[in-house]
Amino acid sequence: MPRDTAISTLRVFERATLMSSLTARRERNLFLIKHNAENPCSQRYVDVNIRRFRTQFFAKNSPSVCYLDSSHGNTDIKEEEEEEEEEEEKEEEEEEEEEEEEEEEEEEKEEEQEEEEEEEEEEEVEELTRLYKELLYDHYTIQEHYSCIKPRQCEVWRQ
Repeated sequence: MPRDTAISTLRVFERATLMSSLTARRERNLFLIKHNAENPCSQRYVDVNIRRFRTQFFAKNSPSVCYLDSSHGNTDIKEEEEEEEEEEEKEEEEEEEEEEEEEEEEEEKEEEQEEEEEEEEEEEVEELTRLYKELLYDHYTIQEHYSCIKPRQCEVWRQ
């Protein structure tokens, strides 16, 4: 298959992906059937270009272009795969960093919640001790009052 035909067929496939995924699958299958009939060694090349198109279009919103060396069957797939691997590694590192940041945020939130709970418990303890002291004070004052009243009542009764 000549270079221009491969490029134009791939562009037809790209347009089909925009229309619908089912149409895209049909176009891809037709493209692979036609392309493999003429050059069965290029299956890997086609898959790489389709994958590259998908990642470029959906990630960067720019259509892919089919790159071929001067000889039809040879491509720079290794370099492209290395670039893709580097990009994937960068993305994975970014995701790991984001996950670590999220974990740190969650830990900070948990620590804040624990501190708030401890403060609330301390306030409750303080309130309970205050109430207990008030009760004790009331108890002793009532005892003193009754101790004073009882003898007087007794005196009143005796009279």
